[in-house]
Amino acid sequence: MGIEYKTDCPIRAVLKVLGGKWPLLVLSKLEESKRFSAIKREIPEISEKMLIETLKQLTENKLVTRKDFKSIPPHVEYKITDKGMKAMEAIPLMREALRS
Repeated sequence: MGIEYKTDCPIRAVLKVLGGKWPLLVLSKLEESKRFSAIKREIPEISEKMLIETLKQLTENKLVTRKDFKSIPPHVEYKITDKGMKAMEAIPLMREALRS
């Protein structure tokens, strides 16, 4: 008898949005508005492609806002939303649980 994995499992929902190597790390850098290049400088090991994909995913899930200043040269800034901040509140709790 195996374990039944439901598609509406809350853990799956969280992992779909925040799973992977980069989403939580990127979120942690966005407490203040930052341009793409500033985020990239703070996380030098992430490729540009992965940073673009991660920011797009976080924006689509309303964890990050993307503000386009409609200027030339292009000026876009990213910032964590209240929803993103709420998601980050779980990190210290998980870290503490793992220490026990």
